Amino acid sequence: MPLSAADDVFAAGDVLAGGEDRPVAWRRRDASPSRIEPLCIRSLACALAFGGIFLASLAGALGADDKPSKPAGKPSKQEEKPAKPESPSSKGSGDAAGATDFASLEKELKRAAVSSVPSRAVALTQELLATGDPRAVEAIVQNALSGISYEVERKVGGVLVASTDPKVRAKVLEQARFQNNSRFQSRIILLSIIADWAAEPASLETLHNALKDPHRRVNLTAISLLKRLSKMESVDPLITALEDREKKPHDRVYQDILKTLQAITGSSLEFAPDWRNYWEARKKGASALPSKKADLVTVTYKRPAFFTVDVDSDRVLFIIDISQSMLKRDPETAKPVAQAPPPETGSDSKGTTVVAKKQPAKKADPKKVRQEDLPSSRERLLRVKEELLRVIKTLESPTRFGILSFSHELQWWGGAKGLKTPPRRIARARPTGCARS
Repeated sequence: MPLSAADDVFAAGDVLAGGEDRPVAWRRRDASPSRIEPLCIRSLACALAFGGIFLASLAGALGADDKPSKPAGKPSKQEEKPAKPESPSSKGSGDAAGATDFASLEKELKRAAVSSVPSRAVALTQELLATGDPRAVEAIVQNALSGISYEVERKVGGVLVASTDPKVRAKVLEQARFQNNSRFQSRIILLSIIADWAAEPASLETLHNALKDPHRRVNLTAISLLKRLSKMESVDPLITALEDREKKPHDRVYQDILKTLQAITGSSLEFAPDWRNYWEARKKGASALPSKKADLVTVTYKRPAFFTVDVDSDRVLFIIDISQSMLKRDPETAKPVAQAPPPETGSDSKGTTVVAKKQPAKKADPKKVRQEDLPSSRERLLRVKEELLRVIKTLESPTRFGILSFSHELQWWGGAKGLKTPPRRIARARPTGCARS
C-alpha cells in the first residue's frame, strides 16, 4: 500500500524517537486491531520530540533575560564610545524638508494673491518671515506684491511696514532697486512701504535713488512721495534730477519735479541753474535769492496754453468737438456796466429822516441776434481751429502732439487721418505728429 501524509508524519516521529529500525509495516496505515498499540506509541514519541524542541528554545530565551546585570556606575564599552556625528545624508534630508516647506509656503502665497484672499496671504507672509530664511522677503515681493490684487498688496504691505526686524527692512530696501527687481509694479509698491520708514536715512536715500529709475512710473511715484514727505534733505537730489532732465524735453516728470521743489522750499524758480544757486546760498545761511552770475543767462519761457488750459507736457492730445453744435456763432461777451452809487439819505420839509429805497437792478434784456447777423469769426469751430494753430506754433520743437476729432465717430489727424478708432483705444492712444519751431 502507498504511504499517506499521516504515514510521513509518523515516519518523521520514528526518526526523531530513534525508531528507524522498526518494521516498515508499523509505519503503514493498518486497520487491524493488532496494529493500534504500535501506532499510539509512535504518535506519543513524535509529540514528545516536538515538545522537547519547543522547551529548549523557550529556556534559551529565558536564560538570556536572567543574565546578571553589570554594576551601576561602570559604563559599558558601548556607552563609553562617543556618539557618532550625524551623517550628511540625515542633514541633507532635514534641509530638503525645510526647502520643501518653504517652497510650499511660497506656492500657497502666490495662490492666495491670485485668488485675492488677503487674510490667507497675511498669514502666509507672517509664516515666511518667521522662518528667518533670507529668501522670505524676495518670495513675498515676487508673489504678493506684483500688482495682482490691490487688497492683498495693501494687507501684506502693512505687515512689512510693521516689521521692525533690520534684516527684513534691509531686504525690502534691496528689492526696491531696479538692479535687484525687474518688476516696476513691485518697486512702486515697495516705495510706498519705504516712505513710512522715512525717518531712517537709508529709506530716504532709496526714495532719492528712485528718481534715477529707468521706468517713468517709478519716477513719478518717488516724486509724489517726496512731495508728501516734504523733507529738506530731498531738495539736493531733486535739483540734480531737474538738471539731468532740463537737457531733455520737459515732460511730465520734469514738471512734477519742478512743482515738488516749489512746494518744499516755497520758492517759484523755473530753471535748474537758478535752483542750484538759490539752494547753495540758502545752505550757507542766505535768506534772499543770490545774485546771478555774469556767465549765467536765464531764458524766460512762457508755457503755451490752449484757451485757459496750460500745456505742461511734451506729449499732447487735443480732442476737438466737430459736431453740428460747433457751427453756431456766439455773440461777443458784453462788458459789465458800472452802476450808479445809491442815493444818499436826506430829510423832508418837516425834518423827518427819509431813507431812500434801493432800486432793483434792471436786468439787461439780451438782444435777440440772428445767427446770420453775427460775423463768421464768431463761429465756434473756427475759433477752435485758430486757437489750435496758435498753440501748436508755440510748442517746443521736440513736443509730440495729436488731434482727435469726434461727433458721431472718432477720427485721427496726421498719420491716421480718417481712421475710425474704437472708444476703448482712446485712453492708450499715442499722439502722432511733431510740432515744428
